[in-house]
Amino acid sequence: MRTAITSSVAAGMLLLATPLAAQEERLAQINFVKGDNSGALSVAEGLYGRSSILETAILDVDDDGNAEIAVKFTESCKSGVCAMSILKFNEAEWKPVIEDIASSLSLSNTTLDGYKTVYSGSASKWEWTGSRYFPKPIVDIWSYDLASENVTDIELRSSALSGLTEASKVTLPDFSTGKLSIISSQSQFDCFQVSICPAVVMLDDKSLGRLSSQGGTLGVSEDALFTIDKDGYSKYATSGQSLKRIDIKRAGTRITGYQK
Repeated sequence: MRTAITSSVAAGMLLLATPLAAQEERLAQINFVKGDNSGALSVAEGLYGRSSILETAILDVDDDGNAEIAVKFTESCKSGVCAMSILKFNEAEWKPVIEDIASSLSLSNTTLDGYKTVYSGSASKWEWTGSRYFPKPIVDIWSYDLASENVTDIELRSSALSGLTEASKVTLPDFSTGKLSIISSQSQFDCFQVSICPAVVMLDDKSLGRLSSQGGTLGVSEDALFTIDKDGYSKYATSGQSLKRIDIKRAGTRITGYQK
């Protein structure tokens, strides 16, 4: 039983499921509202606590006529990028099926196994894999179209690059939070599993951390980074201070990578 929502409110939250004919993909941005929102805020506060300022939206990701709840952590927002989640009622409790840090969330009219694709900002999306949502880039973001430069021996001796035997650097001057540099190695001495290689991420010459990805190459979107390996994509967001992995490997009461 959905204990956090009264029967009358729950009835009000039921959404009519209307099958979509084959058509061009369209996106509908999720609009968050303040206040009770037909009981949605109470559900979110029951999961995340009342100490956070939350906004909610009511939606239906699988067209089953039952509402899901999108949550935005208002206090987390920086330059229009916020921590967000989508909650689904499952096995007698509300659980997050998407947790992200993005400029917006939008629902597509296309589905996979009955679940709508959820777009995060303009360069990544969450697709249903049969058992969970998984993030992936929308477009080919693995080619920077920028010349790389070799990293000098002096630079390799810095603490941020310690352990790398050789590396090259690509700089993207117009990343959302500053000048982004990716320093990666494809040396057999630095890589493991044949082709999974390290990449150090610098923002305005400050090290944000070290990631591992196929060939040491990172995907770069407007507000996120992606790595890729044999298990698929992983998404990382940055507030300008550190890298924060976005995933849903566990259902918890805290957005991954978000600290109030």
